Amino acid sequence: MDRIVVATALARLPAAQREVLTLARYADLTQPPIAARAGLPLGTVESHAHRGLLPLREDLTPALRPGP
Repeated sequence: MDRIVVATALARLPAAQREVLTLARYADLTQPPIAARAGLPLGTVESHAHRGLLPLREDLTPALRPGP
């Protein structure tokens, strides 16, 4: 169930943010290798990661809280 929730939250992100976060999590890459792999400046990768984590956190926080 958690995988479905995370996949759904990732799908809501713009493609660039989704790619950066997916490479960080599932390919276990840090930002410099992500920048090289994606052909983006490091600052852009950092911005995509930051901007992608904010809505992802908002989407996932209610799903991670235990129910009553």
